Amino acid sequence: MREAARALGLTVVLIGKDLEGSGFWDGIPTRRSDDWLSEAVAVVQPAVVEDQPRALLRAIAAGLPVLATAACGLGEAYPRVTTIPALDATALIDALRDVLSNAGGAQEASLPR
Repeated sequence: MREAARALGLTVVLIGKDLEGSGFWDGIPTRRSDDWLSEAVAVVQPAVVEDQPRALLRAIAAGLPVLATAACGLGEAYPRVTTIPALDATALIDALRDVLSNAGGAQEASLPR
């Protein structure tokens, strides 16, 4: 997500607990929001392991595009869900470009924890 945010000039809206170490997001515009569902253009979960995709299901219910790895267990069964390969920044960047072009060039993505 960091590489995608840098490449696309995105602000990342962080939700949930901080799992990364200090300085992980240095150089990337980030912020927190209690109202992320109404503010985000897309929700991204590039997880290697994800066993509780509650935030993703909330995003789907709100009609947001969701970009997630197969580890999130969503598959293509849900509308507006794009499955991306884990650890593939290029695939994530391409998928985000598609979502952003359909959203009129908006520049925020939410990242669940």
